[in-house]
Amino acid sequence: MSSVPEWSFLGLLMMLGSPVCLFLISQLLFPGSPGGVDLAEYYFQNYRIIWLLGAGATIIGTLFRPVAFGTPLLEVGNLATVPALLICFVLASTQSRRLHALLVPALFFVVLLDTVLVTGILA
Repeated sequence: MSSVPEWSFLGLLMMLGSPVCLFLISQLLFPGSPGGVDLAEYYFQNYRIIWLLGAGATIIGTLFRPVAFGTPLLEVGNLATVPALLICFVLASTQSRRLHALLVPALFFVVLLDTVLVTGILA
């Protein structure tokens, strides 16, 4: 990012948007004082907002470079957006513990593959 000579305020806000969403998710995942709290129940009390924030972070992260720097939206670096968004919206819309147990690791795998493959391709 240091090679970009000029930043817009919108670009700066978008750059900060995904980390802010991830911070909020981290705050919602764990109770303030974990003593005696059933973490699974706590998660399912907050799952909808957690996964909507996850979808928001994905959307902001995908749109950041096209909006801030004018790069194309449809590029290799954005391939994981579609499955990640689908998984986030499914997780936000269902309370099925079994589906959450399957899709949360699947989302992690999608993000990990995207990071490893895209970083390797674009580097």
